[in-house]
Amino acid sequence: MNRSNFAHRSRPFLLSAPLFFLLYRLTPIAPLSTPPKKSVGAPPVRDRYLIHRHGETDANAAGILQGSSDFSRLTVRGRRQASDLASSPAWNSLAPRLDRIFVSPLTRSRDTLAIVLGGTAGPAGAEPMVVGSLREIDLYQWEGRSSAEIAAEDPEAFAAWKAGDAEGMVVRRVDGDGVAHRHYPLRELWERAELNWKVIRGSVPDVAVGDVREGTTTLISCHGSLGKALLGTAAGVYEPAKFFRKFVFPNCCVVEIEWERGQDVATRWRALYPENDIKGFGNFWHSV
Repeated sequence: MNRSNFAHRSRPFLLSAPLFFLLYRLTPIAPLSTPPKKSVGAPPVRDRYLIHRHGETDANAAGILQGSSDFSRLTVRGRRQASDLASSPAWNSLAPRLDRIFVSPLTRSRDTLAIVLGGTAGPAGAEPMVVGSLREIDLYQWEGRSSAEIAAEDPEAFAAWKAGDAEGMVVRRVDGDGVAHRHYPLRELWERAELNWKVIRGSVPDVAVGDVREGTTTLISCHGSLGKALLGTAAGVYEPAKFFRKFVFPNCCVVEIEWERGQDVATRWRALYPENDIKGFGNFWHSV
Protein backbone atom coordinates (compact mmCIF):
# COMPACT_ATOMS: atom_id res chain seq x y z
CA MET A 1 0.00 0.00 0.00
CA ASN A 2 1.54 3.31 -0.98
CA ARG A 3 1.01 6.65 0.73
CA SER A 4 -0.44 8.30 -2.36
CA ASN A 5 -3.53 6.15 -1.94
CA PHE A 6 -4.03 7.53 1.55
CA ALA A 7 -3.67 11.11 0.36
CA HIS A 8 -6.10 10.51 -2.46
CA ARG A 9 -8.68 9.01 -0.11
CA SER A 10 -8.52 11.81 2.43
CA ARG A 11 -8.75 14.87 0.16
CA PRO A 12 -12.51 14.83 -0.57
CA PHE A 13 -13.27 14.93 3.13
CA LEU A 14 -10.98 17.90 3.67
CA LEU A 15 -12.76 19.83 0.96
CA SER A 16 -16.19 19.17 2.45
CA ALA A 17 -15.32 19.55 6.16
CA PRO A 18 -17.66 21.65 8.30
CA LEU A 19 -15.94 24.55 10.01
CA PHE A 20 -16.63 23.00 13.41
CA PHE A 21 -14.47 20.00 12.62
CA LEU A 22 -11.72 22.07 11.04
CA LEU A 23 -11.22 23.69 14.43
CA TYR A 24 -10.10 20.27 15.61
CA ARG A 25 -8.06 19.62 12.48
CA LEU A 26 -10.57 16.94 11.61
CA THR A 27 -10.77 15.17 8.28
CA PRO A 28 -14.40 14.01 8.48
CA ILE A 29 -15.55 10.82 6.92
CA ALA A 30 -19.23 11.73 6.84
CA PRO A 31 -21.56 14.46 8.07
CA LEU A 32 -22.08 14.28 11.81
CA SER A 33 -25.13 12.25 12.71
CA THR A 34 -26.35 9.96 15.44
CA PRO A 35 -25.81 6.20 15.09
CA PRO A 36 -28.60 4.44 13.20
CA LYS A 37 -31.48 3.48 15.50
CA LYS A 38 -32.63 -0.10 15.62
CA SER A 39 -36.20 -0.87 14.61
CA VAL A 40 -38.75 -1.51 17.33
CA GLY A 41 -38.97 -5.24 17.98
CA ALA A 42 -35.88 -6.02 15.91
CA PRO A 43 -32.95 -7.87 17.50
CA PRO A 44 -30.09 -5.60 18.57
CA VAL A 45 -27.36 -4.92 16.03
CA ARG A 46 -23.86 -4.86 17.47
CA ASP A 47 -20.94 -3.36 15.59
CA ARG A 48 -17.34 -4.31 16.29
CA TYR A 49 -14.52 -1.76 16.50
CA LEU A 50 -10.84 -2.74 16.58
CA ILE A 51 -8.49 -0.11 18.02
CA HIS A 52 -4.94 -0.76 16.84
CA ARG A 53 -1.74 1.00 17.92
CA HIS A 54 1.28 1.39 15.61
CA GLY A 55 4.53 -0.56 16.05
CA GLU A 56 7.56 0.66 17.96
CA THR A 57 9.26 3.79 16.62
CA ASP A 58 12.76 5.16 17.04
CA ALA A 59 11.29 7.82 19.34
CA ASN A 60 9.55 5.17 21.47
CA ALA A 61 12.84 3.32 21.84
CA ALA A 62 14.72 6.51 22.78
CA GLY A 63 12.14 7.83 25.27
CA ILE A 64 11.28 10.82 23.08
CA LEU A 65 7.76 12.27 23.22
CA GLN A 66 6.18 12.24 19.77
CA GLY A 67 2.70 13.63 20.30
CA SER A 68 1.09 14.55 16.99
CA SER A 69 4.44 15.33 15.33
CA ASP A 70 5.45 13.17 12.38
CA PHE A 71 9.24 12.91 12.70
CA SER A 72 9.50 9.32 14.01
CA ARG A 73 9.71 6.12 11.98
CA LEU A 74 9.24 2.43 12.72
CA THR A 75 12.21 0.51 14.07
CA VAL A 76 13.14 -2.98 12.91
CA ARG A 77 11.36 -4.24 16.01
CA GLY A 78 8.29 -2.14 15.17
CA ARG A 79 8.09 -3.63 11.69
CA ARG A 80 8.45 -7.11 13.15
CA GLN A 81 5.62 -6.38 15.58
CA ALA A 82 3.39 -5.46 12.64
CA SER A 83 4.37 -8.63 10.77
CA ASP A 84 3.68 -10.75 13.85
CA LEU A 85 0.21 -9.24 14.15
CA ALA A 86 -0.47 -9.89 10.46
CA SER A 87 0.33 -13.60 10.90
CA SER A 88 -1.51 -14.04 14.22
CA PRO A 89 -4.66 -16.19 14.54
CA ALA A 90 -6.48 -13.23 16.11
CA TRP A 91 -5.89 -11.02 13.09
CA ASN A 92 -6.58 -13.70 10.51
CA SER A 93 -9.91 -14.52 12.13
CA LEU A 94 -11.02 -10.89 11.83
CA ALA A 95 -9.36 -9.55 8.67
CA PRO A 96 -11.83 -11.20 6.24
CA ARG A 97 -14.69 -9.45 8.05
CA LEU A 98 -13.34 -5.88 7.88
CA ASP A 99 -15.93 -3.52 6.45
CA ARG A 100 -14.13 -0.22 7.10
CA ILE A 101 -10.57 0.88 7.88
CA PHE A 102 -9.65 4.29 9.29
CA VAL A 103 -6.07 5.37 9.93
CA SER A 104 -4.18 8.26 11.49
CA PRO A 105 -2.39 10.59 9.04
CA LEU A 106 0.92 10.09 10.89
CA THR A 107 3.56 8.01 9.10
CA ARG A 108 4.10 5.55 11.94
CA SER A 109 0.47 4.47 11.84
CA ARG A 110 0.19 4.32 8.06
CA ASP A 111 3.42 2.32 7.73
CA THR A 112 2.27 -0.14 10.40
CA LEU A 113 -1.10 -0.59 8.73
CA ALA A 114 0.53 -1.18 5.33
CA ILE A 115 2.57 -4.03 6.81
CA VAL A 116 -0.42 -5.54 8.62
CA LEU A 117 -2.54 -5.43 5.47
CA GLY A 118 0.29 -6.83 3.39
CA GLY A 119 0.27 -3.89 0.97
CA THR A 120 -3.31 -4.55 -0.14
CA ALA A 121 -6.77 -3.33 0.81
CA GLY A 122 -8.73 -5.19 3.43
CA PRO A 123 -9.87 -8.68 2.39
CA ALA A 124 -13.48 -7.49 2.37
CA GLY A 125 -12.58 -4.73 -0.07
CA ALA A 126 -12.27 -1.98 2.52
CA GLU A 127 -9.69 0.65 1.60
CA PRO A 128 -8.02 2.66 4.39
CA MET A 129 -9.24 6.21 4.82
CA VAL A 130 -7.06 8.80 6.53
CA VAL A 131 -8.81 10.73 9.30
CA GLY A 132 -6.94 13.76 10.61
CA SER A 133 -8.51 13.60 14.07
CA LEU A 134 -7.03 10.11 14.62
CA ARG A 135 -3.60 11.70 15.13
CA GLU A 136 -1.92 11.22 18.50
CA ILE A 137 -2.34 13.58 21.48
CA ASP A 138 -1.11 17.14 20.83
CA LEU A 139 1.82 17.78 23.18
CA TYR A 140 2.89 21.12 21.69
CA GLN A 141 6.23 22.31 23.16
CA TRP A 142 6.95 18.86 24.61
CA GLU A 143 7.13 17.11 21.25
CA GLY A 144 10.56 15.95 20.12
CA ARG A 145 11.99 16.14 23.64
CA SER A 146 12.86 13.43 26.16
CA SER A 147 10.66 12.53 29.10
CA ALA A 148 13.58 13.22 31.44
CA GLU A 149 14.02 16.71 30.03
CA ILE A 150 10.33 17.57 30.42
CA ALA A 151 10.21 16.13 33.94
CA ALA A 152 13.12 18.34 34.98
CA GLU A 153 11.80 21.47 33.29
CA ASP A 154 8.11 21.21 34.21
CA PRO A 155 7.78 18.66 37.05
CA GLU A 156 4.20 19.51 38.05
CA ALA A 157 2.75 19.25 34.55
CA PHE A 158 4.77 16.10 33.83
CA ALA A 159 3.56 14.48 37.06
CA ALA A 160 0.00 15.32 36.05
CA TRP A 161 0.64 13.69 32.64
CA LYS A 162 1.88 10.51 34.32
CA ALA A 163 -1.15 10.50 36.63
CA GLY A 164 -3.69 11.22 33.89
CA ASP A 165 -4.68 14.51 35.58
CA ALA A 166 -6.38 16.45 32.77
CA GLU A 167 -6.62 19.68 34.75
CA GLY A 168 -3.07 19.61 36.09
CA MET A 169 -1.43 18.81 32.75
CA VAL A 170 -0.93 22.28 31.28
CA VAL A 171 1.44 22.76 28.33
CA ARG A 172 2.50 26.11 26.92
CA ARG A 173 2.67 26.83 23.21
CA VAL A 174 4.26 29.94 21.73
CA ASP A 175 2.85 30.97 18.36
CA GLY A 176 4.62 32.68 15.48
CA ASP A 177 4.01 36.10 16.98
CA GLY A 178 5.62 35.12 20.25
CA VAL A 179 2.31 34.91 22.12
CA ALA A 180 2.11 32.13 24.72
CA HIS A 181 -0.98 29.92 24.93
CA ARG A 182 -2.01 27.43 27.62
CA HIS A 183 -3.25 24.02 26.52
CA TYR A 184 -4.79 21.09 28.37
CA PRO A 185 -3.71 18.14 26.15
CA LEU A 186 -5.56 15.36 27.99
CA ARG A 187 -8.81 17.32 28.09
CA GLU A 188 -8.45 18.11 24.37
CA LEU A 189 -7.69 14.45 23.63
CA TRP A 190 -10.82 13.20 25.38
CA GLU A 191 -12.98 15.74 23.56
CA ARG A 192 -11.47 14.68 20.24
CA ALA A 193 -12.07 11.00 21.03
CA GLU A 194 -15.76 11.73 21.59
CA LEU A 195 -15.94 13.56 18.26
CA ASN A 196 -14.27 10.65 16.50
CA TRP A 197 -16.89 8.24 17.80
CA LYS A 198 -19.73 10.49 16.71
CA VAL A 199 -18.37 10.65 13.18
CA ILE A 200 -17.27 7.01 12.86
CA ARG A 201 -20.41 5.55 14.42
CA GLY A 202 -22.63 8.08 12.66
CA SER A 203 -21.41 6.87 9.29
CA VAL A 204 -21.74 3.13 9.94
CA PRO A 205 -23.35 1.41 6.94
CA ASP A 206 -26.63 -0.45 7.33
CA VAL A 207 -25.86 -4.00 6.22
CA ALA A 208 -28.63 -6.57 5.78
CA VAL A 209 -28.64 -10.20 4.75
CA GLY A 210 -32.18 -11.00 3.76
CA ASP A 211 -34.38 -9.62 6.53
CA VAL A 212 -31.61 -9.66 9.13
CA ARG A 213 -29.50 -6.58 9.84
CA GLU A 214 -25.88 -7.39 10.60
CA GLY A 215 -23.24 -5.51 12.53
CA THR A 216 -20.11 -4.23 10.83
CA THR A 217 -16.41 -4.53 11.74
CA THR A 218 -14.29 -1.37 11.71
CA LEU A 219 -10.52 -1.13 12.16
CA ILE A 220 -9.18 2.11 13.69
CA SER A 221 -5.40 2.23 13.31
CA CYS A 222 -3.98 4.98 15.50
CA HIS A 223 -1.93 5.59 18.66
CA GLY A 224 -1.48 4.73 22.32
CA SER A 225 -2.86 7.80 24.06
CA LEU A 226 -5.68 8.30 21.57
CA GLY A 227 -6.46 4.59 21.72
CA LYS A 228 -6.96 4.78 25.48
CA ALA A 229 -9.13 7.88 25.07
CA LEU A 230 -11.26 6.09 22.46
CA LEU A 231 -11.68 3.10 24.75
CA GLY A 232 -12.43 5.29 27.77
CA THR A 233 -15.09 7.36 26.03
CA ALA A 234 -16.63 4.21 24.51
CA ALA A 235 -16.91 2.83 28.05
CA GLY A 236 -18.57 6.03 29.24
CA VAL A 237 -15.58 7.28 31.24
CA TYR A 238 -15.27 11.01 30.60
CA GLU A 239 -12.67 11.85 33.26
CA PRO A 240 -9.15 10.90 32.05
CA ALA A 241 -7.85 10.53 35.63
CA LYS A 242 -10.17 7.52 36.13
CA PHE A 243 -8.95 5.68 33.04
CA PHE A 244 -5.88 7.02 31.25
CA ARG A 245 -3.16 5.35 33.35
CA LYS A 246 -5.22 2.33 34.36
CA PHE A 247 -4.10 0.29 31.34
CA VAL A 248 -1.00 -0.21 29.24
CA PHE A 249 -1.55 0.16 25.50
CA PRO A 250 1.61 -1.47 24.02
CA ASN A 251 2.92 -1.12 20.49
CA CYS A 252 0.85 -3.01 17.92
CA CYS A 253 -1.82 -4.12 20.39
CA VAL A 254 -5.44 -4.50 19.32
CA VAL A 255 -8.45 -3.86 21.56
CA GLU A 256 -11.90 -5.07 20.46
CA ILE A 257 -15.09 -3.18 21.32
CA GLU A 258 -18.67 -4.35 20.78
CA TRP A 259 -21.19 -1.52 20.58
CA GLU A 260 -24.94 -1.87 20.14
CA ARG A 261 -26.43 0.62 17.71
CA GLY A 262 -28.49 3.39 19.22
CA GLN A 263 -26.66 3.13 22.57
CA ASP A 264 -24.46 5.88 24.00
CA VAL A 265 -22.05 3.47 25.69
CA ALA A 266 -20.41 0.32 24.32
CA THR A 267 -21.62 -3.13 25.39
CA ARG A 268 -18.28 -4.77 26.19
CA TRP A 269 -14.58 -4.79 25.28
CA ARG A 270 -11.45 -6.91 25.54
CA ALA A 271 -7.76 -7.01 24.69
CA LEU A 272 -7.60 -9.04 21.48
CA TYR A 273 -3.86 -8.95 20.73
CA PRO A 274 -1.25 -9.82 21.90
CA GLU A 275 -2.85 -13.06 22.95
CA ASN A 276 -0.60 -13.47 26.01
CA ASP A 277 -2.43 -10.59 27.73
CA ILE A 278 -1.97 -6.83 27.94
CA LYS A 279 -1.12 -5.55 31.41
CA GLY A 280 -4.27 -4.21 33.04
CA PHE A 281 -6.63 -5.57 30.38
CA GLY A 282 -6.81 -9.35 30.34
CA ASN A 283 -7.89 -11.29 27.24
CA PHE A 284 -11.47 -11.63 28.41
CA TRP A 285 -14.59 -9.59 27.86
CA HIS A 286 -15.20 -6.63 30.17
CA SER A 287 -18.81 -5.49 30.48
CA VAL A 288 -19.36 -1.72 30.43
